[in-house]
Amino acid sequence: LPPAADTWYFPRRELTLPPVLQDEPLLRPPADSSPGRGGRVLLRVLVAADGAVDRVEVLASSMPAGYGDAAVAAFAGLRFRPGEIEGVAVSSEARFTVDFDEAAAGSSHVSDRVGIDAPRPRGSPAPPPAPAGR
Repeated sequence: LPPAADTWYFPRRELTLPPVLQDEPLLRPPADSSPGRGGRVLLRVLVAADGAVDRVEVLASSMPAGYGDAAVAAFAGLRFRPGEIEGVAVSSEARFTVDFDEAAAGSSHVSDRVGIDAPRPRGSPAPPPAPAGR
């Protein structure tokens, strides 16, 4: 069931505690993926107050649509510890960057730190610099 039209999802900056992913997403590149192709998909995940995923949206992508669909499918059934405002669980949103690296045998990586493809929420820490020599 889709979330009710009047459901409000608190952004990260309004939460005392952000939602925390409880499961590891199983990311599979689309069957028609090209070897050597890599890129990112930025997702917005709407999390209910009980920790269930209400909806997943692709906000930005440097990849063909099939990769966004794969990322959405990987997050759709996951569970979260819900976001909180002063100890009360609330419906909230989380953003994740999914990195697909086809050069590394179809591997992928998920981060809840918003990458350079999208603005970082105000008040969130900057991602650490990449290690030198990589």
